[in-house]
Amino acid sequence: MIKAPIVFVLGAGASSCYGFPLGQKLCEIVIDGLQRNKPMREELMNTTRFPDHEIDAFRRELLYSAQNSIDAFLENRPEYLAIGKSAMAIILMRYEHHDILWQFSDNNWMRYLFDKMRATTLQAFSENQVAFVTFNFDRSLEYFLFNSLRNTFGAIAKDCAQALTSIPIIHLHGRLGWLPWQGDRSRAYEPTATAENVQMCVDNIKLVHEELKDGRDKDFEEAKRLMHLADRIYFLGFGFGQLNVARLGLAGLTQNKAIATATGFTQHEVAEISKRCGGKISIYPGHNIESLFRNVVAWS
Repeated sequence: MIKAPIVFVLGAGASSCYGFPLGQKLCEIVIDGLQRNKPMREELMNTTRFPDHEIDAFRRELLYSAQNSIDAFLENRPEYLAIGKSAMAIILMRYEHHDILWQFSDNNWMRYLFDKMRATTLQAFSENQVAFVTFNFDRSLEYFLFNSLRNTFGAIAKDCAQALTSIPIIHLHGRLGWLPWQGDRSRAYEPTATAENVQMCVDNIKLVHEELKDGRDKDFEEAKRLMHLADRIYFLGFGFGQLNVARLGLAGLTQNKAIATATGFTQHEVAEISKRCGGKISIYPGHNIESLFRNVVAWS
């Protein structure tokens, strides 16, 4: 069990281990998929009411904007916000594959984490001193924990859901809908896009540049509170975008408390990130999530 308070902050890299595309790749998939006679375009037209000419305009202007992510494009083109979110939702839902979350592989950090949280009862599991702050739309972590508990203890859904209420999982940018055990208006963890599912995702997801007055301001405050109380903070696959760094107040963290993976970052980029965070975060370019878990994380 985890007995000392830990907060894990999850960025896109934490979901890419399970097949979810990162920003530039997601942008490429959308641009390619919205060509005429492509299945994704048909899927978008079947689940939304966007006309042909608007889909063509969005695809064309995204392609020629030279932006490397849909988020960055939509920051300056709010007229495409609804269609952009719909396209992202349709793509991301495709990667909600059940079995991949439990695969035996070196980079399956959720299996490794669950082993560290091992307990003899559901009640004991709920006493793990761990919290998660995620910038990702996918629900993989809570889906994994919920089903791993059900199968570990042979417990009913209600009891597993209750056990997880003590383990905060804060989605700072919303999610691809609530899971069935989380509320009445929900969608299953599956790669099926329907008109209702797409609209549910559009209603629930928020982009970096959108205002926080939709309720996320409270989520950011809670995230900061949890990080303040934690003995250790670990940033997993996080990109350290300037706005997110400022909103989390990372420059105000206690020294020697936070550690981050930095897979793919250059030495210069690491230096820039460190400066942006006031030198408060130790960044490990040589570690991915799995190696950080095995060699760096203080589990007790």
